[in-house]
Amino acid sequence: MSNKEISKKWNVGFSLSAVKQHKKLKRNRSKPSIADIVEYLTAEMELEGPYRCNWPNYGPLDDNKFHCHLKKGKTTYVALLENNR
Repeated sequence: MSNKEISKKWNVGFSLSAVKQHKKLKRNRSKPSIADIVEYLTAEMELEGPYRCNWPNYGPLDDNKFHCHLKKGKTTYVALLENNR
């Protein structure tokens, strides 16, 4: 099955603040950058849904909000996920 044959099952969107922050992320050619990881998480959520238990420290914050760690250490990056159904 080619990439074109894979259809999205979920819609994933970003807040205006998240879009601005994503544009500021630097890309690293030698290894995956945080921007690459965010795009991978987005693609995974579009195919598999918002509940990403396979990501580090995934867990609930509130009724409709979750988080997972994109990168540990200094500087730590965390994704905040909100289900708007």
